[in-house]
This record gives sequence, C-alpha cells and structure tokens, in this order.
Amino acid sequence: MAARHSIIAWSLMLISGAAFAHPGHFGLIDPVSVEKAQRRPLNAVDGKDLRARLAGSWKISGYRLWDKDRYMEVAISKEKIDETRESWLLRPNGQFRHVMSKSLWFTGRWEVVEALWREGVTDEATSRGYFILRTYDISTSFMTRRPEEYFLVTFLDDWRGLATFYLGKDLTSFKGLRQGHTYERAPYGAR
Repeated sequence: MAARHSIIAWSLMLISGAAFAHPGHFGLIDPVSVEKAQRRPLNAVDGKDLRARLAGSWKISGYRLWDKDRYMEVAISKEKIDETRESWLLRPNGQFRHVMSKSLWFTGRWEVVEALWREGVTDEATSRGYFILRTYDISTSFMTRRPEEYFLVTFLDDWRGLATFYLGKDLTSFKGLRQGHTYERAPYGAR
C-alpha cells in the first residue's frame, strides 16, 4: 500500500512539474521576451526569501550563450590548483565580494530590488523567475569607485545554480542579454 501511494505521489510530482515547463533552455527565457517583461516591485516575503537564497558563495560553472533559438551551455573546465576563478560572496549583512580573476575584483553592498514578470507559462513556480540584483558603493581592484551596477539574475536547477546577466550602470535597457554567467553554490568564502 505504501509503495502504491509512493508511485501516485511520484506521478503527481512529474505531472505538476511538467505544467511549469517552458521553451527556454535550462530555465532561461529568450532575450526578446526579457526585453518585453515588466518590472515589478517584490513583495516583502519574496524579497526576503530571495535574499536568503542568494546569500553565500557562488563559483562560476560556465556561460549561457544565445544561439538563434536557445541558450547554449559552455562549461568551464576543471580549475587548476593555483587558479583564481570567478566567484561571488554575497554576505547576509548586504556586503559582497565579486572576484573576476586574481587581479580583478569588486566589493561593496548588494540588494535585490525588483522582479520581472511576463505572461504565459514559466518555471517561476520553482525559480521565482528573474529578479534584479543591485550592487552599489562599489570599490574596484583599480582603486576606483563606482556608484552602482545592475545584474539580471535567475536561479537554475531547483535553486542549486544561478545565472547572471550584466545590465550595466542603470536600468534603462534589457537589450543585448545574449551571454550569461552561471554559478554553482560553493563553500562559504571559496574563490
């Protein structure tokens, strides 16, 4: 009897999961749909949940490149022992460290500011769709300062992965989002 209930529960999970699928590759939607999406404020509960899920260390795992009708995954080969890989450390207190290479890094503050909404069936029931990460009060490895920069972000693979698309120094346009960086959760502080 327990096995039968287990099979029924498994079947329901598969059926309900299929209802949230969409044509995007790896849960990503095409750049034109992103351009048309509406920006909306996050409610307090979703904002708190996204901040909690985003906090911690993330290490680059690859890239997603738009290729005519889908995102193509470009994996990164295994790192060498003395190599510095791109990583993010998003501290729960709102501070961040973004290391791009051994000589290029950024530090400052971070916050989740808005969500994107679009009509149609999406996987947003398991990823909350796309949201905007604002970094501000930024210091760089070149000993310069930047007021703020924005990234479009979505979770992948049931919250285990992350994709970021650089938006720039303001939110005037979502055009040209043809390359994203993907990350996997890493031990706290790893680079």
